[in-house]
Amino acid sequence: MLPRTYISRGGIVYIGGLDRNHLLHTLKQCGVTLGMNMEFGNLEGIKQAVRHRWGTAFLPGYAIEEERQAGSLAAVPLAGEHKSFSIQLIYPKERWLHPAFRDFIKGLQE
Repeated sequence: MLPRTYISRGGIVYIGGLDRNHLLHTLKQCGVTLGMNMEFGNLEGIKQAVRHRWGTAFLPGYAIEEERQAGSLAAVPLAGEHKSFSIQLIYPKERWLHPAFRDFIKGLQE
């Protein structure tokens, strides 16, 4: 279970490989409702938003190691051991896909 204190603090939160769906499910079990007002497509945008105090982010520790050591961002480990990992492949829906790329997508889904 995730204590509420871990998500109520400012700065970056280390999640140690916890995937988004599991994180949201666990937070819901703890009675925590997130208000997601922004989503970013790159790490630097996320880190800048946190530096400007626009919110809190859930990121893997390796993504902020340099900033953590410099003291520009804070990391708060979450309780429990999380070994799941998710990836997302994003491509234009209307774009023609090469057969090799379609096979690649099928392989990822298996």
